[in-house]
Amino acid sequence: MRYFITKHQHKANEIDLALTNAGWFYKRRQVDIALFDHAISKPNSNIGRSIIRKYFDQGAYILTYPHGATGAWWTDTEGYFIDRHVSANLVIGEGHKYVQEIIQPDSSNYVIGWSYCPIKEFSKKDKITKILFAPIHASENNKLRSEAVDVNSRVYDALLKVFNLYDITIRHLNPLGDIGLHHNSNFKYIYGKPDGSYNDIDNADLVIAEGTYMYLSIARGKPTIGLNQHIPISSNHSKHSKLKNWDKYGEYMAYPIDFDDGDLRDLIYKASTNEQTEWKKLFIGHQMDGNNLVNLLTKLRNDYK
Repeated sequence: MRYFITKHQHKANEIDLALTNAGWFYKRRQVDIALFDHAISKPNSNIGRSIIRKYFDQGAYILTYPHGATGAWWTDTEGYFIDRHVSANLVIGEGHKYVQEIIQPDSSNYVIGWSYCPIKEFSKKDKITKILFAPIHASENNKLRSEAVDVNSRVYDALLKVFNLYDITIRHLNPLGDIGLHHNSNFKYIYGKPDGSYNDIDNADLVIAEGTYMYLSIARGKPTIGLNQHIPISSNHSKHSKLKNWDKYGEYMAYPIDFDDGDLRDLIYKASTNEQTEWKKLFIGHQMDGNNLVNLLTKLRNDYK
């Protein structure tokens, strides 16, 4: 089988590896299947993304794979137009499938499992010593939406009040001033990269984060506190990011321990002693199986002919 896949950060690595291990051939022309991390297109679903249309016109079966661990939330925005060339979406867990079927009732969605890191069992901690805070990061132009700057600053202030109780590390992807923070000698700092690494997570006892990094922490079995889980997801750079159906799935999708749920020390205790098993089952799910993925894509392609 000949395939093409866009490679967004590390997100496609395990999918790409599964296909090459099965003897499939990565090509840029005349492929059987083409996978894209998103289908965000201009306001005309009949035109769509030119690259997607190109492969569609060549006869390829078109799918999207997960652009990030939070699912394709942007498909619920006012400015999003469904690309008619896309036949199906690959999603991480049953929770993502449920949400996507609310957003796009006529879409076809297939659960493939978690592929961003090996999943580990929850590690209950009787005593938290090392806290890792991964503030919400900005887009490439270092612009960060206001609600993200706000929660970053409030978490930072809360950590400053307890720095004498914990060994606190700040893992940031942007200059501190651009994301609502400032340097303080009571913290350690790591200038990270959006490369899917989880060594810093493994070295911590508890993680405070949002988005894909939060999901990584939960997948690695770490006690975790989420950020901005009770407000609609939004983009740093889109003027059309209001979600149409948030009231139908927002709380279902929210990680059950959020920074704004109570006092930080109470949340640390809750996160370190109780695994959020049901949420992890729905939104992390099982480890992706390469053979199962290959079989699924083969069937979808054969049925498409």
